[in-house]
Amino acid sequence: MPSAYELVRSVLSRRRISAVVVFAVIAGVVMVDCLQSVSRACFMSRSEFLSVREEIYAIVSSEPHARLLDLNIPEPRIDDASRTLWYPAVGVIYGGLPTPLGLPYHQYAPRSMLHVYPWVDYITGDVGARGGQTISDNTYKALALMGASHLITLPALARNNALSDGKLYMVLKDGMDWDAEFVVAQREPPLALGRTHQNLVLAASRITPFAPDTLVPDQSFVVAANWRLLLDTLQLDEADNKLSFIPALAGTSPESLPGLPAVEIDSTSIRHQNVVVGFRVNVDCFLRVAVSYYPELEVLLDGTPVQFFETADHFTYLRCPAGRHVLQVKARLGGLRVATLLVSLLSLPVVLVLVIVRRRKPKPANSFA
Repeated sequence: MPSAYELVRSVLSRRRISAVVVFAVIAGVVMVDCLQSVSRACFMSRSEFLSVREEIYAIVSSEPHARLLDLNIPEPRIDDASRTLWYPAVGVIYGGLPTPLGLPYHQYAPRSMLHVYPWVDYITGDVGARGGQTISDNTYKALALMGASHLITLPALARNNALSDGKLYMVLKDGMDWDAEFVVAQREPPLALGRTHQNLVLAASRITPFAPDTLVPDQSFVVAANWRLLLDTLQLDEADNKLSFIPALAGTSPESLPGLPAVEIDSTSIRHQNVVVGFRVNVDCFLRVAVSYYPELEVLLDGTPVQFFETADHFTYLRCPAGRHVLQVKARLGGLRVATLLVSLLSLPVVLVLVIVRRRKPKPANSFA
């Protein structure tokens, strides 16, 4: 406090404003803020801040496959802050719920977000669009490719032209397994929970190279220009968790296997850097996993490390034999990251010792000429 006062006095030394008064006002504001924080008089509790979301998170985490996409307001804007930063929308782990794909901040995001960000924006526009009563096929494809098992959104607002009352009505499009209990109960915010019934793995009998990404700006983000082409080209069989093909990086040799694959999911566990899926597949196939591709990943099939590859949209795929299997994906820390963590850990006590030594060092006596 004395040093803070000296700072204020030095700044105001050539002004007519009293340093004592200014310092008293600043100190009073700080003290009031501290008292409010201690008493919690003016700060919302965690449950009040999250409100309905806290209850929805509990529902989602209790279900077998929990990967949540939070659309918030169903209005498309690719870099909407609440969708990409505030809520666990496309990549932050909150309350034990990992969201699809890695860090939400686009400057640190994995390359898969070049496709995922426009996919999420498309889904938002489709769910909130006033035209049409049913969710589009491309929305289902995007949700399946992201492995998003649940989504939450505010209902779209629309007027019923058949009525003359002029009132706005909340609308949820057909084609989704909606849980609208919070909407019906008029809770705030009136969020609806949608169960997509999608899982982390999709099978295919073919590998097809796809054109490389061309990057284009979209608002403040940079995205892949061909994100829509991929959705339009792929065919999804939701009953068998099957794709018409797995798009591979340009230059990959095309490959096909006999038979039509069908995948039955037994169990799914997503815990931070550890993903485990139990499943059964009827024939040898290629298996696409909704985990962003990193060369540092460790992919194990029935406990044995297997070779894995990068899809054209920068997810992961591998070759899988017929039968019942357990797939595990681990995200290991790279060597450089481990080294930097160790340096940070060791630097903390060193800095603390230097601060203590400096404070204990006696000040030199004043010398006079």
